[in-house]
Amino acid sequence: MRKNLEPLKYSTLAPSRFTVYLHPTEFARLEGIIPILEGQTVRALADELQHLNRRSPIKRWLERLADDHRARRSTMPAPAWQVEFRADPDGDMNEGDLLIDSELVLPARPELGVGERTRRITHDAHRATGPRRESTR
Repeated sequence: MRKNLEPLKYSTLAPSRFTVYLHPTEFARLEGIIPILEGQTVRALADELQHLNRRSPIKRWLERLADDHRARRSTMPAPAWQVEFRADPDGDMNEGDLLIDSELVLPARPELGVGERTRRITHDAHRATGPRRESTR
């Protein structure tokens, strides 16, 4: 997580999706406890994020003076940590090796033009035919 922090002007974003690749033999050995490993990894990530944000007032003041990115509060923009353990699909890893792929996941943005049509009902006081309906997107 520390290697892939994304410093911005006012905060530092932490990656929130981690895929951990293991050698197939290692994965088979640990397969029964993968849910426990994932849960403890999520806990360790949350603890580390909290640790990144915990500084003495003097250190925070000095970091802000130096405009150091560590002075910015580290946050995770996604709603939750995502951790998944997988066996190496390519067979390139040696036994005991670990490959961690981390991604910065941002909240989904609403797509334009998605949703229901906007209905506008207007009434023309000069016409005796009643309300006129228009549909637009």
